Amino acid sequence: MSLQIGKLKNPDSAIRVKAASELGRFKSTRAVDPLIAALNDTDPGVQRGAAKALGQIGDQRALEPLHAAMKAAKEYDEVQTACAQAMGSLGPSALQPLMADFRDKDLGAAAGSGLVQLGVPAVDSLIATLSDADPGLREQAAELLGEIKDPRAVPPLIATLKDNTPPAKAPAELDANGVPLPRASEGASLRQYSAKALGEIKDSRADQPLIDALKDSDGNVRLAAARALGEMDDTQSVTFLLSALSGHNTEVIAGAFRFFIQRGVPGSEDALIEALNKSGDQYMAEDMINSGNAKLHDAASDWASAHNFEITYMPGGGSTPWGGRK
Repeated sequence: MSLQIGKLKNPDSAIRVKAASELGRFKSTRAVDPLIAALNDTDPGVQRGAAKALGQIGDQRALEPLHAAMKAAKEYDEVQTACAQAMGSLGPSALQPLMADFRDKDLGAAAGSGLVQLGVPAVDSLIATLSDADPGLREQAAELLGEIKDPRAVPPLIATLKDNTPPAKAPAELDANGVPLPRASEGASLRQYSAKALGEIKDSRADQPLIDALKDSDGNVRLAAARALGEMDDTQSVTFLLSALSGHNTEVIAGAFRFFIQRGVPGSEDALIEALNKSGDQYMAEDMINSGNAKLHDAASDWASAHNFEITYMPGGGSTPWGGRK
């Protein structure tokens, strides 16, 4: 332990980084003060390693130093994120500073990762933010709730998915000439994020609201709703999607294309190819090319060539193979 603490002052930054990592693994409170000092190291890698180690140790003395280091690291996103995540590891005491930073455009992304690390204690504050006057914050809150995956977020996310009008107090967006833009686009963006979040949480209460959202006036919302249904993997969602497949509903098939590729229903290739040609994108083409299904591969390759997309053929490179989920 003492040896590793001493190495935090070694002239070689690689040695200092390794020492910080070792001290985090030991989880000894003896290392807290030396690691706090290392937050001011001249090397961003050492700062990041010290922040991570402090999060692993979980000593409350590190909260304010981590917060200060997060604010100071304006040029280093990775250091900011490491500090925020370490703060989240310290528990509910980090909620107030992280929520304050969540509203700061320079710190918001890092603070969001800290709130996800904090998890359950952040849920109520993020749910409240779904009604914030700032549309960007509402969308980020929905995204973070999806990452945290707490079922308490399902009813408010469903409410935002169903709401076709933004909060009345939301400031109007202006075009280049200062003319207010229609608010529908703002509300649609939040509905899109809410649909995505519901798919990540995978709570069956969202099945019918997501099915209803397939009739939304905004195409991106419909796409997000179909994709979310493909993530649900319960009886109602699977039954609905298979019905959409048999009915050649190209928009739903394009939205939930990963579900259909993973399902590998015999004879469904033509419906997937039709959906790609009518409603698909390069991501759908990439998964089809790498699905291991020769018919999908050839059709998607032709589509990519026609649309000037270069897609690398990497069978098994991250995509679930054809028929990989029954």
